[in-house]
Amino acid sequence: MNGDPQQALEALKLLKDWSSGLVLVQGGIMSVIGALLKGTEQKAARVTALLSFVASVLSIVAAANVLGSLPTIAENLGRTAGQSIYDQPANMLLTVRTNCTLEATFFIIGLIFFIAFAWLRRETQNASSGRAA
Repeated sequence: MNGDPQQALEALKLLKDWSSGLVLVQGGIMSVIGALLKGTEQKAARVTALLSFVASVLSIVAAANVLGSLPTIAENLGRTAGQSIYDQPANMLLTVRTNCTLEATFFIIGLIFFIAFAWLRRETQNASSGRAA
């Protein structure tokens, strides 16, 4: 970062949009998991759904930590000129960079487990419809 507070403020806005977008997508995934889980009896599918849900919750916690720290970072832009917004301390003794990494990592893990859940659920339904025929 070159120390321009306007650039830092714009970066904070983009970070807010990115974190908010991930939370929105994860809320949708969690809703779909809840709806699809009702008709799912296979243990492996239920476990992957649970893992996806837990990873999504952890990602949302990291996103909340990022979003909650943005106002303080914006207030301190004049005092921290020249320092990247990602190196600023966030809540829970972690930097913004660490929280963003956790947010993205848990999002990807949750997405992988969601895909596995959908695949396992589909395979179970295909097998049971093949037996009924």
